[in-house]
Amino acid sequence: MARPEHGVKPYCEWSREKKRHVFFRLASIIKTRIRQGYAFGVPVDAYERCAPDRFKSEVAPDGFTFAVSTILSMISEWYARFGDGKGVRYIFENRCGSGKIGQQWELMKERPDVVSNFGARPMHPDGLLFRDKRYFKPLQAADILAWNAYHYFAPQVVAPLESIPPTPKPYIDALWTPSVRLSFMNEAQLKEGFAAMKEYEEREGKRSYWLPSQLVKGLRKHNPSDLGFQ
Repeated sequence: MARPEHGVKPYCEWSREKKRHVFFRLASIIKTRIRQGYAFGVPVDAYERCAPDRFKSEVAPDGFTFAVSTILSMISEWYARFGDGKGVRYIFENRCGSGKIGQQWELMKERPDVVSNFGARPMHPDGLLFRDKRYFKPLQAADILAWNAYHYFAPQVVAPLESIPPTPKPYIDALWTPSVRLSFMNEAQLKEGFAAMKEYEEREGKRSYWLPSQLVKGLRKHNPSDLGFQ
């Protein structure tokens, strides 16, 4: 769905009343058709400052990848209750950064025990798909939730959000139901989380996350002393 404030005709010519009417109709349709919705926000610049270089090189190179990993963790909680062991097809927008998602799926092939927690099927050709949101309507629904969640999160995470307020004002309440979970991490929470991760690794003598075998081989080759953390 084109955003009216982007000057895309005919949407940019709609009255405020029509924009509200269309949005609430879309929100109603979305709420009646979804089983669960998630939105997670993290300030990109803060993630760059707080995340250890090793964590960025081995797990999540940027805030986008970190957010995807966090959402998958949230999905695993839902899947444990309602998944019934069925496979889940994951469909992402075909956009900049999608290559990083594909790389994560390749790594998942090494850990079927992990991916089973959220129903992923990395070995199946249709387990991961990329689609154009202009034609794939479920992605439009996800985009609407993401857009409104962004403007809801941002004043709480970083300020100022923008020099000019967004138009039209987002209506997150119209999408927010018991089936929609909104979460975010600010810079203080990122610092606390990564500090706890470092403390755990120093205490236990191993990494607090799983490493793919190819990366372990690389560590063994380049820095044998680092193998205590794997």
